[in-house]
Amino acid sequence: MSKVLVKKESGSKTLPLSPLGLPTKPELLAEALGVRLAIDTKRIDDALVAALQEELLNSLNSWFGRRPPEVDQGLLKRLTNALLSAGKSGTERTLASLQSISDSTWERHVNKITSEKAAETLREQTADFRRASAYIDHQAKCVKTFLKVITERSDEVPDRVLSLIATEVDSSKKFQDWSVRLAHYWSETTHIDMKNRSMYQSYWSEFTSVLIKTGDFDYADYLATKTQRYLLEANQDLFKRAYRRIKDTARKADNLDIAPKSALKLDSGQASLSTTFPLPESSVQQIKEDLLFMFATDKLLQQQQLEIFVSEDDEKTLVVKFSPPKEMLTYRRVIQALNSNIEAAYSQISKQ
Repeated sequence: MSKVLVKKESGSKTLPLSPLGLPTKPELLAEALGVRLAIDTKRIDDALVAALQEELLNSLNSWFGRRPPEVDQGLLKRLTNALLSAGKSGTERTLASLQSISDSTWERHVNKITSEKAAETLREQTADFRRASAYIDHQAKCVKTFLKVITERSDEVPDRVLSLIATEVDSSKKFQDWSVRLAHYWSETTHIDMKNRSMYQSYWSEFTSVLIKTGDFDYADYLATKTQRYLLEANQDLFKRAYRRIKDTARKADNLDIAPKSALKLDSGQASLSTTFPLPESSVQQIKEDLLFMFATDKLLQQQQLEIFVSEDDEKTLVVKFSPPKEMLTYRRVIQALNSNIEAAYSQISKQ
């Protein structure tokens, strides 16, 4: 699941989000959509690059029996980028990259071909990757054109744009209405020629419909499905595996972002362990009550003078104050026991 994580704070208050998890203010909404577009497009682009590198290494291994020693990560990256580049420039860059492989290595090629012939062969083998890459770049370019109506407006703002900015987009229905009005305004004012306008509008409609129809923002999944259609069947499998790896990595990173965050501080001889929880204030209060019981039943912590309270500055932060034991080993065991109990209390509440 991909979420739009745009948080802007004014004082201690977070700006409102709609039920879709998007900012309700159109200026921040357009910014959030741009961020999501960039993140999800990059994930698909990274998956395509990873798939192409795997295909490239397969070809090199079949040619030479193993990966040539000259093909380090730097050359592999240059060659991959060259193969994804269209036209004469891409062909020239492909050949220049292959010429970094020594003549003696090319003599080991199963068919004793030259770097020129190898460049031609690789360009033919990877044509579907270039088509897929062109699609990825083009959809992002088209969608950004609509968002720029809001994010890159001039100082003299037309009334219709002011109306788009003033609208509070706090539901799926209002988001749909807002996106359609934005598309209409763009169509009437753009300098894009008439024959290409419907294509631009189609990309914008697809982009916004993913959110409207699902109530979530899995645009990367949608892009992945579309991208596969440009690839040959064998390369589709490479792409799917690469995308799954990238998605799993992103999911793990998201989980790290929502984990409790702790800080240890020493002030006037008193130690304090502060933990901020990604939970409602009522749940933090429940964790506090659970910890009082858990500390009372922990043999090591029973011997410590502990004070636990909710921070005055942030109602989602619990603070445990204590006098540090004089023995280093005991001190470490106390910290470990506190963290262990806090983790257990959080785990129990988050599962409810």
